[in-house]
Amino acid sequence: MWFSRIYGDYDDNLALIAVDAVTAANLQQLPYDQPGPVRLVAPYDGAVEYQITAELLHEIDCWPATIQGDEAQLDEACTALFDHQDSRLRLRIHAHDDCFVSVTPVTSAQLPQLIAPILAMHSFYLNQSIDWTGVAERIDEHVQAHQQLRLVSAPDPLQLVISWPNPVNWWQRLFQPRIEECIALRLQR
Repeated sequence: MWFSRIYGDYDDNLALIAVDAVTAANLQQLPYDQPGPVRLVAPYDGAVEYQITAELLHEIDCWPATIQGDEAQLDEACTALFDHQDSRLRLRIHAHDDCFVSVTPVTSAQLPQLIAPILAMHSFYLNQSIDWTGVAERIDEHVQAHQQLRLVSAPDPLQLVISWPNPVNWWQRLFQPRIEECIALRLQR
């Protein structure tokens, strides 16, 4: 069962959380008047979706019950969902501008299903048909090793740069906060 909210100054953020039916039965379930974001992006039968509300956030201990809050505070709490550790939340997805996406947790079986549309999105932004043979496997290897990746594509030369945070000691982080390692993969059309 899904709970969702579109938010932000330009309605360019999407928060989705998935819970099992037992957990959902104990949470506030405010339905959408129109199809919600989950049914708009993945319209399949059986998608049950409710709105993320302040009450729901109170119920999962992501927002203190003492704060009533306005829309801006609710937006901030939705962003905080992605750092919130709660075993009742089976899946947390955050999207910004339809291209910056965070999904937690991700199983090794789900990873290829996430990588393929991300690479398709890069083809779209580059306005080119690209042979991604072998690239998905390289990304998979790096996700397994580093947990967090940044992918940047470039048209000239046609390449995909995969970077990840480099774990360093606190002293190095103090003076060089954005240390990353990366590889650049040349792509074929």
